[in-house]
Amino acid sequence: MERKEIAKILRENGSNCAQAVVVPFSVVLGSDPVHTFKMAEALGFGLGDGDGMCGALTGAAMMVGMKKSDGDIDNPGTKKMTYNTISLLKKEFTEKMGGNTCRKLKNDGKCEKCVALACELLDKYLLGIYPDGERPDIKVIRNEHAKF
Repeated sequence: MERKEIAKILRENGSNCAQAVVVPFSVVLGSDPVHTFKMAEALGFGLGDGDGMCGALTGAAMMVGMKKSDGDIDNPGTKKMTYNTISLLKKEFTEKMGGNTCRKLKNDGKCEKCVALACELLDKYLLGIYPDGERPDIKVIRNEHAKF
């Protein structure tokens, strides 16, 4: 079963958008899904009031950090790479969804699409699994990486 299908089932069972995104990816990234589920709870409904960023996108950001961070508390050396990845993911998400705030997307009835897209983008940016016909543009990735 694909991660976005698992996310859809989690949403149907009452998980918020962030939780639905983080659980299937936490398993792939070797983290405890219950732990990440708990951490993502406060990210739902646009950080609890609908005015913040979409939970699916903030959940995706959590997974980018989990995958890209070197975890070196004393001397973190992966922030540029992590920021680059989430910047690219956020840009693509926002363009495809027409925004990234919870209230706007929720009012437009796009929650399920947001969760599915966040999963697809995590597959792409973290796992290198591209949708059919799409291939990475190394030139764009290289130019975006230099941004930070």
